[in-house]
Amino acid sequence: MGHSSHMHLEPLFKEALESSVPAEALRNLARGWRDQGMPQASMYSAFEEQLVRQSGAESDRLYDALAETMDLIVGWCTPSAALYGPRNPESNGSS
Repeated sequence: MGHSSHMHLEPLFKEALESSVPAEALRNLARGWRDQGMPQASMYSAFEEQLVRQSGAESDRLYDALAETMDLIVGWCTPSAALYGPRNPESNGSS
């Protein structure tokens, strides 16, 4: 269940991961999806699926690029870099 939920994103991930600067391509992909209204949790799980796929791959660079982008999605980074705003442990979904 859920394993194919992000299949339509697969070609976009593939293109980003095969680019000359995958970390930058993945960040741009994430920003675009955020701007199109993709919820944070959906985006995180899409990246998580890719991370699982890359974990056995020969390239640590791609794994690192995915993991770094996930940090930006969830807010484990400088506040200005966070895609959905800084991580705030005080707010757990209620505003």
